[in-house]
Amino acid sequence: MSLTKGIDDSDSSSDESDNEIDWASAYAVVAAIVHEHEQERTQEPAGPGRGIPGQRRMAKYTRDFKKSVFYQEHLTPFGIEESRDSSSRLGKLFRIRFRVPYSVFEELVALVKGSTWIAGKRKCGKHAQKLEKTGIYVLSSLRYMAKGFDFHDALASDFLCSGERLRTFYRFFIRLLNRSDVYDRYVHAPENEEQLQKCMKLYEEVGLPGCVASVDGVHVPWERCPTEYRSWFVGKSGFPTIAFNVAVSHSGNIMHVDGPHPGTRNDKTIVKCDKFVMDIKNGTKYADVPWTRFDDAGNVVQDQGLYTIADGGYHRWRCMQCPVKWSNSESTTLWSSWVESIRKDVECVFGRVKGRFRCLKIPSRLQSLEMVSKTFKACCVLHNWILEIYSTDVEDCEFLDGDEVLHIQRTHEDTIVARAQSNTNIQRHVDNTFDASGVGLFQMRLDLNDVVVEHEDSWSILRSRLISHFKYAFRQKLIRWVGC
Repeated sequence: MSLTKGIDDSDSSSDESDNEIDWASAYAVVAAIVHEHEQERTQEPAGPGRGIPGQRRMAKYTRDFKKSVFYQEHLTPFGIEESRDSSSRLGKLFRIRFRVPYSVFEELVALVKGSTWIAGKRKCGKHAQKLEKTGIYVLSSLRYMAKGFDFHDALASDFLCSGERLRTFYRFFIRLLNRSDVYDRYVHAPENEEQLQKCMKLYEEVGLPGCVASVDGVHVPWERCPTEYRSWFVGKSGFPTIAFNVAVSHSGNIMHVDGPHPGTRNDKTIVKCDKFVMDIKNGTKYADVPWTRFDDAGNVVQDQGLYTIADGGYHRWRCMQCPVKWSNSESTTLWSSWVESIRKDVECVFGRVKGRFRCLKIPSRLQSLEMVSKTFKACCVLHNWILEIYSTDVEDCEFLDGDEVLHIQRTHEDTIVARAQSNTNIQRHVDNTFDASGVGLFQMRLDLNDVVVEHEDSWSILRSRLISHFKYAFRQKLIRWVGC
């Protein structure tokens, strides 16, 4: 007897008692319904919403990286052949997308395959799968450095790979480029006589004999700076930054990178930690290197001990010559104006590096200070790597001569005369206790010894000699402007 039938019989027979209802059949029907729901629940695969009747799990989405646009255009046999040709459409598109030539990409893939990556972490897949995906992983890292996209959003969608795996590989890739055998190969100071003379030749042509490099500081914004460290990294920019002290040659080659430093530190404090500058200052590097100059009478005089050029925010050390902001001497003002123009080579390098690798220009989403620092140095490695491919010798540089240099000379002379007249009889009051380090007013003031400018007598002596050389060479039209 069914449950419905038993209930109907009980309703129609008001004389029958409750004991005549078939309760066993009713329980059997209820048990069958419960058993049916239990079977549906146990057959439902594990996932979000398990145990909730009627809720279905979302179908698993399997992504195939071979279907991505980047794989189809740059990693297939046809794409590889076309991307290798820098004049082809895919070759130019590869430079726009990843900011490096395809030859550099191939060398990076070979470098990764020869490292411990293939036999490394188990969660990244089998060896054959790793070998197949190495090109995609390297492209994703270059794409992040070129554009600064997010791993879990844009890059995961573009490359059809797990965003976490792309992020994990990026950490390995950056550490690989910062490895000593890779980093020291591309970012280094002149190591032999040929490299040193080639570096000094350009500065000698522009009127600065004995100069070896231009030095300046650069800041990289850091968005994910921990709150407890913001007082160290928020300087005059108003947001957290990481500072680096960089030395470059006049040809744009990065010779040395010192850092990271908190964004609140000024150049005077950072330079004391720079090994490259301190070695020149202490005489352990380039102290015995000879160079020649002109004196006031035009005689050739030999000197020794190289130096660098910088802006006015550094100490007055012999090894760091800087322009003079206030002077009544026409020759001194002319020399300062010229040095300020030559010193823009380091600023141009910063512009090229940040323009090529946008991850340095936009606020970094990397939370680790180590990764931000290694990312900047990895960008410097790739910058020098590209310069090595498209290197230009001093003999191949284009120099401005004749009317072009004469036009520059007249422009500078008119500017210098106007400055000299405006600076006459100007008395300036210098407050030695003023802290211009850029540290916020709400922070504790540092020791004045950390921000007071240090003066060396040899700095003024060398500056006078360089001004005498420049005055004679400029009048004799022996100075050329590098246009390469």
